[in-house]
Amino acid sequence: MRIKIPWWSVTEIIINQLKKSVDDMREAKQDDNKITKDEWKNLLAENMIELIPQLAELLYDANK
Repeated sequence: MRIKIPWWSVTEIIINQLKKSVDDMREAKQDDNKITKDEWKNLLAENMIELIPQLAELLYDANK
């Protein structure tokens, strides 16, 4: 069985999530005009975790 991967859609999801990460980091920086390494790691991890269900749904839909 071959798994279909809609690469363009995967790319769009990743790009949109990275844009959201940048927005979240900008927002965190506005609080005290800096962002700590731990804040950066947490924000990045949260945004990468949000990718999982989006990608899973995309792959599921493409391979029904």
